[in-house]
Amino acid sequence: MSDQSPAGAGSAMTRGEAVSKIVAAFDLEKKQVKFLRDCIKHPDECFFVFAAMSNYDGIQFFPLILYPDVFPAYKYYGAINTASMLGLVHGYLEEETSPFHPEAEMTRIQALKVVLGAADLLKWKDKFEMTDADYVKDLPFTDPEITSTDGWWYSRYLGFALERELIDPVATFEPDRAITQSELNDLVARTIDFLPMQK
Repeated sequence: MSDQSPAGAGSAMTRGEAVSKIVAAFDLEKKQVKFLRDCIKHPDECFFVFAAMSNYDGIQFFPLILYPDVFPAYKYYGAINTASMLGLVHGYLEEETSPFHPEAEMTRIQALKVVLGAADLLKWKDKFEMTDADYVKDLPFTDPEITSTDGWWYSRYLGFALERELIDPVATFEPDRAITQSELNDLVARTIDFLPMQK
């Protein structure tokens, strides 16, 4: 993710469109077809953890409704549900009904987390945001958000991506700024290029 300039970097991406792009780029609906089919066949088990972490009382399985603001007619409905089933995204837990806010802008740190998860690069405990000293390191970024209370989880994703050259060691990362299409394209391309090195 090398493009650090909001000006001329393309339009900001919404959470819905960014998730859709990531699901498509990593071909998750095809690569995870068995898991996704099993999830739909056994929704009580599949969505047990998801439901426990949601405040939305309207969750239903047929048709699949996981959020109060993502319904079958919505253009990114399928991608958001796929990413939710795979544990890559969730709603805003601190809000009363845990909405997804598909039309809100996706931040750069949110996109980084989803891309790393979609590429299946993270260890099990990193997916659940537990600290691993291997990934939490001194970072070159001076953004105050990274060391703030709300940004306590940022450094493990940034450290992981930085070590693997998926992002650049620039002065500021701007984690809470909306990601642009060109930035997401760059991050996805660099991650896909990195994947064969894991074998």
